[in-house]
Amino acid sequence: MTHMRTATLLLGLMLAACATVPRPGPSVGAPAAIAWGSGVDAMKARLAGQCEKITVRPIKPPFLTAVKDQQQIDCEGFRYFGGARHVEFVIGDDSLEMVWVMIDPADYDSALKAMTAAFGAPTARRDDMVGWPAHRTALRSKPAEFLFYSPRQAVEWEEWYREPAAAH
Repeated sequence: MTHMRTATLLLGLMLAACATVPRPGPSVGAPAAIAWGSGVDAMKARLAGQCEKITVRPIKPPFLTAVKDQQQIDCEGFRYFGGARHVEFVIGDDSLEMVWVMIDPADYDSALKAMTAAFGAPTARRDDMVGWPAHRTALRSKPAEFLFYSPRQAVEWEEWYREPAAAH
């Protein structure tokens, strides 16, 4: 009988210990589907099975600097930060350059906390965006979305952060 009580007590202590271990929050690292420099066809293949719906559309005029042709892959239902998201894969001259992951505005504070836990305090700020240029990522509040950008775009973003904030 004593062994049974000891075993029950040990089991109870183990369960209590497991219950107090904090669980990691949703990841805020760049999604594994990202392959910087990949073209539309390669990205569509990478996204197969990760999107409920994929739409490719031209962006005219292009907003990426020094590109002739810009397209965007809109991916619905992409699993990121604990939910199914709308994600925009921005491709200039057949090279993936930016990825925007939309979140619900109510998730912004938890996203900022998660990014700060993962990357430290933001090292860049402007308008409605905070950024971590060393990690080529940012978080925007309006609309609420994560941004990941290619090494090729890094200089553009560093310059953008240094420009004066937009007048409101």
